[in-house]
Amino acid sequence: MSNSGGFLKKTVILIVISIICVSGVGSTIFLNYKSSVDDNGYINTRAYYDSQSSSNIKLQVNMQCDLYGGWRRGSNDLPEIRLQGIITITNLGGEGVNDGVAVVSVNGFTHPNDYVTGISFQHSKTFFWISDDYYQYDRVYTVRVEVNGTGELSGVTDTCSASYSIKTTFPRDPGNTDENILKLYITPNQSDVQAIASYLLSTKHLFETDIDRITRYFNEIGMHYESDLDTTGRLEFWRFTHETLSLAYGDCEDYAIAMCTLARAMNFSPEDIYVCLGYKYENGVLVGHAYIKLRDAFGWHYIEPQESGWHWFDQLSLDEYNVTVLFNDVYYQILA
Repeated sequence: MSNSGGFLKKTVILIVISIICVSGVGSTIFLNYKSSVDDNGYINTRAYYDSQSSSNIKLQVNMQCDLYGGWRRGSNDLPEIRLQGIITITNLGGEGVNDGVAVVSVNGFTHPNDYVTGISFQHSKTFFWISDDYYQYDRVYTVRVEVNGTGELSGVTDTCSASYSIKTTFPRDPGNTDENILKLYITPNQSDVQAIASYLLSTKHLFETDIDRITRYFNEIGMHYESDLDTTGRLEFWRFTHETLSLAYGDCEDYAIAMCTLARAMNFSPEDIYVCLGYKYENGVLVGHAYIKLRDAFGWHYIEPQESGWHWFDQLSLDEYNVTVLFNDVYYQILA
């Protein structure tokens, strides 16, 4: 479900490790490669420098990164998460290292807490790094560590560095039990959503409800059904509302998320509208569906967001589903 914790999980991570070492005086450097294939089929190639001289200290560094902690609602109402890394510095030389310094940067930016000083060791030293900042979902970030150290007897200094590329992949198939992830899909304060909501409110017809205006907007932009399998090659791939409206297509949960998000941006109370996740059996086959549960002056209704208008027979057909989860950006309730 969530990419939160589970240090060094082998998730969908793009790995590029490059290690650059400048050894002490009088050494000859040879570049070697070691490759391995992890459980997910990704090839991890680690480059390292090895010296054939007996210089005083010879440093090499290895780093691996992962996502840290849970996702939170961040800037522009979209998910963000912290990063973490495990860094191992190895000394291949003949004397210990004093006052080593490691500096970690993300996409070229370094923060005060990303400096690790006073590193002293004989053979190797491992430490953990956790980012101060949170980083946006579905982006690739390059984490780089630069290390320098001084021989405790000779005073010879050596430096090396390593880089690791990591993608902050947000769960696009969250299922129905991860409360935090489901809530984050409803983004009423996202800038594009806010602009569309303002437009919809300013162009409502006389006596037109907010839901009717949202439905009319779906028709205006040519919104249509496309399965996740056809568009992504995956059985499930949930989208945020600004993504769905930009594409003008989606499947059932994309429609439901978009309608709920726009309604919330048009000042619907979180107590009055929810995305429903439900299921029923058709000819012995389990069928899942996402739709809307709404409360207005007439009470509670189910709405099919994919319909071109609000039809009362939607209530009858959607009543056939067993609701398992109700959620929006504030509330989450699991029913079965």
